[in-house]
Amino acid sequence: ETVGYRIEGPEKSALFIPDINKWHLWDRVLVEEVRKVDYAFLDATFMSENEINRPMNEVPHPYIQETVALLENEPRSVKAKVIFIHFNHSNPARFPQNHYRKQWEAQGFKFAKEGLTFQL
Repeated sequence: ETVGYRIEGPEKSALFIPDINKWHLWDRVLVEEVRKVDYAFLDATFMSENEINRPMNEVPHPYIQETVALLENEPRSVKAKVIFIHFNHSNPARFPQNHYRKQWEAQGFKFAKEGLTFQL
């Protein structure tokens, strides 16, 4: 089973979902859950379809593109809560110079990197 956590600190809260199947299979609505927290650390295993040389349904994860699409109509303040984590070695968005990553960062989304800290 895969689990996610809502973490409550003295001043801020976080949603931590490092590994999940697909958002539409979750019993909650991602957008609503992101709105409720200060930080949303979300599964970014894959950027898009056909990223690996095997059927993607064998390793189901929401693609970054799917997560971004779910949040596309949200204000920048909501998008800025999202910090993508858990990148597969095949994911081109793990590189700061990736074209799509730059577009998503310009919209407010963030990508985890070693050494980042978040106060709760």
